[in-house]
Amino acid sequence: MLSLNKGIPLVVLQFRFSNARLIPRDASLQKATDRSQKEGRYKKPTGKGTLEISPTDNCSIAEILTDLQSAGYELVDVFYEERVDPKQKDDEYAYYYIARFTFARRENDTATEEAKEQRSMFQAWFRDMSQQAFWRTQVFLNPFYKDGKPVPGQHAISVNMTGRNPRFYPNGNWIKAWKNDGEGNHIGDRPVPIKPNAKLFVEEGVLKVKEV
Repeated sequence: MLSLNKGIPLVVLQFRFSNARLIPRDASLQKATDRSQKEGRYKKPTGKGTLEISPTDNCSIAEILTDLQSAGYELVDVFYEERVDPKQKDDEYAYYYIARFTFARRENDTATEEAKEQRSMFQAWFRDMSQQAFWRTQVFLNPFYKDGKPVPGQHAISVNMTGRNPRFYPNGNWIKAWKNDGEGNHIGDRPVPIKPNAKLFVEEGVLKVKEV
């Protein structure tokens, strides 16, 4: 059970995607993330973790920002970078992108006043990432380190998103599909907006995934 309490100082949500257009071209956002990377205020959880929620395809995470805030966490840091895909088959480089959003318990929030003022930008980007698509989602429980040493009784949660399934076309229109009866036969008289198979959310202080 992934209970969100004082024993979980950090919750980290990381997205992997190939579409560079998902990264905002806001100069102030880039400046803010560059600063956080240089200062290294928050590090990605390391050490051997355990898989707590198995990979779940087509999962909605649209509620998770509000849920984490209600559970006592604040978005304190954002990191993103371009990486070379090691699985490339051609001589030309293929790239993908990592965007990592770190949430800390409110009582442990050490962000500067300037960083706090930038949260609205970070939250807007996270909201776009979480609400514009469904994702292949899995959750790990990792050791929590402070000053390079594991802290007994404390852990960090890592939520990893890959396999992006967009909900909208670039023009903003819904992506639609036919419902079917499981045997390939259409149901209804027209395609309908695509729906998730599951959702990630917090209920009574517990992070969980359930089918919808």
